[in-house]
Amino acid sequence: QEKFKYLVDPCDVFSKFHDYVIGFGYRQRESEVGPPPISFRIQRKSEFGECEFLRKIFSPANSPECAYVLRYIEFTNRQDNLWSLRQYVVYSKYSTDPASSCATWIFLGAFKRAQTALEDNKKRIHDWKKQNPFEIHLMLVDVALKSWREYLIHLHDQTMDLVIFFIKTRFNADELQSKHAQAAKDSQKLKGIEDRVLDAILSLESTTHTLMALTTMFHRLYPSKQGPSDERLEMIALALNDKLEETKYTQKRAEAVLSKICNTRALITVILQLRNGNDMNCQIEMLQNLEKQGQHENAAMRDLARKASQESTSVKILSVITLIWLPFTVVSSFYSSPFALQQEKDGVVKMEYSENCWIFWVLSISLVIISLAIWYICAHYGKYLRMYLTLGVKQKRWIERHVHIPIPKNEVC
Repeated sequence: QEKFKYLVDPCDVFSKFHDYVIGFGYRQRESEVGPPPISFRIQRKSEFGECEFLRKIFSPANSPECAYVLRYIEFTNRQDNLWSLRQYVVYSKYSTDPASSCATWIFLGAFKRAQTALEDNKKRIHDWKKQNPFEIHLMLVDVALKSWREYLIHLHDQTMDLVIFFIKTRFNADELQSKHAQAAKDSQKLKGIEDRVLDAILSLESTTHTLMALTTMFHRLYPSKQGPSDERLEMIALALNDKLEETKYTQKRAEAVLSKICNTRALITVILQLRNGNDMNCQIEMLQNLEKQGQHENAAMRDLARKASQESTSVKILSVITLIWLPFTVVSSFYSSPFALQQEKDGVVKMEYSENCWIFWVLSISLVIISLAIWYICAHYGKYLRMYLTLGVKQKRWIERHVHIPIPKNEVC
């Protein structure tokens, strides 16, 4: 700070110059994209005070001085961020007297293109007295303006790539989820491009105001007169106007990129809405298909249940017939004595039961009853077992709740 003060104080730099220096320093993010506006003043002989040195070199003419910030873009070739928004400060003070050769220039900020341009200008111009300071202003503005052209082309290409991608998008039900994720990612990328374009527009607008102020100051310092020097001043005035129009045109290009970004965002919104509608239609169609499949399955299950019920009834009937027929067969096979007799009388054969046929009926009916009882018990064994266990648990709970068992006094807990 002391070295900076030692540099600035002898040159009698106006106090507003410190407002431009505040923006330089270490910082992690950009807190002020729009630089402060250009400031200028014109010092006269009486305003130099007691400084004899300044009165000698600048008097008797006026001494205009100005300070402004130029924003430019620098290619960094980094993977995460290829371009970086930067700035540099220009301070100028000189005398309008052609006989005076004193001029003060202060530059803050490292800009390789500007340094190269100043060095080339130094080699090209041998007599500094013949060069107008506004020519240096034009050269610095032109160098800063050239950096924006490549950057705007880069942003325009990124925007057009997104536009082409969404125009070529096709609806595929199998890729809806992946396309939704890609659309969200591209929307975030588009938001980043939009922020950078807005920063560019604000910086170019600041450059436009700087050129307008320089043009106004030039016409004030060099009013049109009839003389040999008017041709050179007229060329500088035309160059200022041309550079102002070029800056406005570059700003319009940035605004056109911003308009394309807004249109692309609207296109993304429409495509996402169509995708959501298509996705909803697919879901409705899937639900309808599932409903139809469920109806077919329910009908098939009803048919299976009906067939199973019919088969179960048939099995039960066959089981009952078997349980009745089997005891009679066993009894008739076990006893060798016949229970029915055939007698022939007068040429006619008659069937008669024997006297011990009651044994057949008693044993057969008894075996049928026993077989049916065994079959019934086996079929309902689990049910009665669960009932028994449940009844036992309920009785145990009832006993624990209502029956009090006294504890003998001689037992120790």
